[in-house]
Amino acid sequence: MKIHPFRLSALWLLSILIAVMITSLIANANKVDEVIEVEYIVLTESEYKDQYEPIERPYRVETLTVTAYAPLDNQSGICADSDPTSTSTGTYPQMGTVAVNPDRFPYGTEFYIPGYGEGTALDTGGAVRQDSSKIDVFMETYEQAMEWGVQELEVIIYED
Repeated sequence: MKIHPFRLSALWLLSILIAVMITSLIANANKVDEVIEVEYIVLTESEYKDQYEPIERPYRVETLTVTAYAPLDNQSGICADSDPTSTSTGTYPQMGTVAVNPDRFPYGTEFYIPGYGEGTALDTGGAVRQDSSKIDVFMETYEQAMEWGVQELEVIIYED
């Protein structure tokens, strides 16, 4: 097979260019932009607990009726009194948003709800204003809210 001399020289130049690029990449791979010193501290278990264990938050436990709502997927038509993208405190509803009767649980009250996790009182609604032993947890979809259903749960209410 004959290769035209012009093509042969072009291939030769291309192979040199590729070799130079690979050499450059390999050389730069070993360069370090910044050196960070890491210090290790060895602690006993009691030293760790004294310095790093979280402080126990004061709380109480109440049995509450916990339902769910999905204001952004308001298929039932009852999940939002007005703008579904804004809670009664002016925040965007998201996971962790809890609707409460603010006369019973002031806005900002923090909860731990079994099966849901941490939540904060940031919204209200007709059903929870009528029944102060009820709270509503935010869900992304109507289906998730229906799957949650109505649950009687031992809810932790943080008191700090």
